[in-house]
Amino acid sequence: MFLDFIEIGTSDFNTLIQAAGPAAHGLSIDPISLYLDRLPNRPGCKKINAAISNFEGTVEVYFIPPQVIAKHRLPNWLRGCNSIGAPHPTVARQLDKMGIAPELVLMRQPVPCHRLQTVLRQQDVQGVFMLKVDTEGHDAVILNDFFSDATPEQWPHQIIFESNKLSDSETIHRLIAKLILMGYDIVACETGGGASDTHLRLNLNRLKGERGSIQTAKGYYLEGYPKNYSPLNLPHENNLDSALKYANQLQAAGVTFQYGRYEVRQGRYLHHSVKDLKVQSWMRLPETSP
Repeated sequence: MFLDFIEIGTSDFNTLIQAAGPAAHGLSIDPISLYLDRLPNRPGCKKINAAISNFEGTVEVYFIPPQVIAKHRLPNWLRGCNSIGAPHPTVARQLDKMGIAPELVLMRQPVPCHRLQTVLRQQDVQGVFMLKVDTEGHDAVILNDFFSDATPEQWPHQIIFESNKLSDSETIHRLIAKLILMGYDIVACETGGGASDTHLRLNLNRLKGERGSIQTAKGYYLEGYPKNYSPLNLPHENNLDSALKYANQLQAAGVTFQYGRYEVRQGRYLHHSVKDLKVQSWMRLPETSP
C-alpha cells in the first residue's frame, strides 16, 4: 500500500489529516488519545495512539490537558508541548516563570512505543509520499532509526521535520547531510530557531544503485521525458513491462500511465496529479546496496 501521508505528532492542529481530501490515505500517530480523538475521521486514514521512537515498549507521555490550560490561564501553545519520558523543557521553564508547580498541571499517561518501521509493517505500508514529524526534539531519533533499515521503496518522497532549538544542532545537521547523500534535495531548511522546520524531497534522478524494485503510486505522476523521447511515437510497446524495460535501459526515473499510454519519464520528483487527471506511476528504485 502506498500512502499519501504519515504524520507523527499532531496535537490536533495543523495536521495533514485535517487538510486531507476524502480520497486520501494516511496515518496520523500521536501518543495523546485526547488530541487524536479530536481529529477528523477519514475513510482511507487511520489514527494510531502510540509514541514513536527507536525501540519497542511502553513509555510515559507528559502533557497538559486543555481544561487545565484554561483553568490556570496558561498560554495555549503549551497544548503542543508534549513529550515522552520526561516533562517538556519549554513547559518546565514556563511553569517556573509563572510560579506553578508542575505536579498541579502535568499529566502522565503510559502509551505503547514503536519504531516507525514496526508501524509500517503492521499497516502493510510499502511507500509514502509525505512523512511529517513533529515530536518536540525527538525527530532526529525517529528518522535516524527509520533510515537505518528502511528499504529504498520505503523512502518518503517528501519529509518535513522540526529542526529547532529543541534538537541537538550537530545531530540535525548530520541527519540532513545523510539524507542529501541518499538522494534528497532541500526545499527549505531552518535550524536552531523557535519554529524551525526542514523540508526535503526525494530526487529520483540522484538515486544510485541497481534499479530493480517497482513502487506503485496511484494518483501521482512524474514530469519530463528522456531526451529525444516522443509519447506520440513510443519507442517501446504500450505496456508496463516494455516501458519499464526501456526506462531501465535509460536509467529513467520511472513510468507514468495516462491517456492510455505507458510513458517513460525522467522527472526528478513525484507529484500529486491534478483533480481531473487519473494517473499511475511506476518508479524503479535501487535495491539496498550491500
